[in-house]
Amino acid sequence: MLALADQAWVYPLTSLLVVLDGIFPPVPSEAVLAALAALWQTTGTPGLGGLFLAGVIGAWLGDQLAYQVGRWIGVERFLRGPRSTAAIEWARRSLESHGPSFLIVSRYIPVLRVAATMAAGSVGYSRKTYSAVTAVSSVIWTIYMLATGLIAGMWLQENPMAAMVLGIVVGIVIGLLVERVSRLILRRRERAV
Repeated sequence: MLALADQAWVYPLTSLLVVLDGIFPPVPSEAVLAALAALWQTTGTPGLGGLFLAGVIGAWLGDQLAYQVGRWIGVERFLRGPRSTAAIEWARRSLESHGPSFLIVSRYIPVLRVAATMAAGSVGYSRKTYSAVTAVSSVIWTIYMLATGLIAGMWLQENPMAAMVLGIVVGIVIGLLVERVSRLILRRRERAV
């Protein structure tokens, strides 16, 4: 398995997973980036620069795809149920009042990210502003995910497989913590309204 990470196709495949995560949150792009960064920390492969580019390009393209889907079809066809409906409405209100900062913060919250990016397209949020903001958020997010993996790799320098597993676990735990905190914040804001 470790030898496969040294192949050139690891970068486009990583980028593709990150793109897919932009419209389908169960795709584990956070865990993949963290695991590959942990592997780099322990073995020197795959290249960290390539992972950075794959993450940034994939995140930005995924956001653009979600925006376009929101523009063409709308959000409600994809995200259903009370939790999704609440996230969509909150995303629309937040785009109107806090556009750029809301888009950057929502990048870290899986369901909200999809709701925010599709809502941006469905409400006609400025494409130019959206593209610029999502470029910034893609860079920040990629650095964050790679740093997560690098830290895991430093802890288990002598064991690349364990470092990859730890990178995945840390990436998932951080994602779950961010989602839990965001839910609490959303509930408090909904009660205040």
